[in-house]
Amino acid sequence: MATLIWYLLSGLVLVVTALGCFEWYCRSRWREMAIEEDIYSDFHWRRPYPYIMFKGYPGYQHLNELGYPGPAPQKIKPRNEFRVIICGGSTVFNGEPSIGGILEQCCHQHGLKEVRVYNAGVVSSSSGMELSRVLFEFADLEPDLVIFYNGGNDLLGPHYNDPRPGYPPNFVVHESNPIIEKDVRKYPLMGLILYSSIVLRYLKGPYFKRKFIALNRLRNEAGYRTGEWEDAIVRTYVENVVKTGKLLKGFNARFIVFFQPLLHFKAFNCVSAEEKKFTSPADISYWQRIRGKTVETLMLSCKNSNIKSVDLSEVFSNNPAWIYTDEIHIRQEMQPVVANRIFEELKNANLLSNSF
Repeated sequence: MATLIWYLLSGLVLVVTALGCFEWYCRSRWREMAIEEDIYSDFHWRRPYPYIMFKGYPGYQHLNELGYPGPAPQKIKPRNEFRVIICGGSTVFNGEPSIGGILEQCCHQHGLKEVRVYNAGVVSSSSGMELSRVLFEFADLEPDLVIFYNGGNDLLGPHYNDPRPGYPPNFVVHESNPIIEKDVRKYPLMGLILYSSIVLRYLKGPYFKRKFIALNRLRNEAGYRTGEWEDAIVRTYVENVVKTGKLLKGFNARFIVFFQPLLHFKAFNCVSAEEKKFTSPADISYWQRIRGKTVETLMLSCKNSNIKSVDLSEVFSNNPAWIYTDEIHIRQEMQPVVANRIFEELKNANLLSNSF
């Protein structure tokens, strides 16, 4: 009997030691591991910031002192500069060069040497954050023109993350903070203890996400995938766009919004083999329906408010080439297609001329 107990204890010690070593190894390499909360926590690209929710960490890699890619606009605008600010999510933020960078090149190639396009993109940004960004960070910097290239995150965010229309993508995590939560029953003791292990966070990430965030409950409360929920998503996006246009008129700046393309807006027979893993024919009717609602509401509301808007949502719809690297991001070689289209729309609307 004593021998059996000794073997059991020895085995337990070995298991605990092995798990401890594995935990230590994972902790030493945790930044290389894909864990569930990485979708929410990315301090370098989504650093919490007052009013605008989050933005890039100032000075990190290619980010300027304001936390945005590329050069920052000077506080005192050069006399002959035509200052353009382009806002959006990672589709504006990303690229070497970015859509904004290519747009500036187009301007210079067409003799508009005084145009400077400043990138105000933020990874995962939604239209409400962009409205706040314009007001609190760029309105006082004398922009001549502000461009929104957005809409994708406003549609994708509620579908995959926080389901409440208009909420920033990480807001549900900030709400689920044990320091500000008085009802400790919402934070089970065992769950919090287990969460201290990065091994379990890696292996059982979805469990902790369900335990702490209660995404299903939020979806039920928001009316997830109902017609009313779809309408609220569209209405919130369009209202943010219209508010931005009205705001900028008070600062004597021009404004235009481009509703961006998504993989889901592609005709399914044109979806490439590389793109098929990011979309499904079962969801076609949903995405086409919400695209139609968004375009119709955006165009009508902007027309009534004398705000310029352009629908780019179908720019790749019938293109069978490999365009998208996921549901929203396009390959670098496709960036000029969008940038050139934006330039043509700006030129035709005479938005790049001081004689406007």
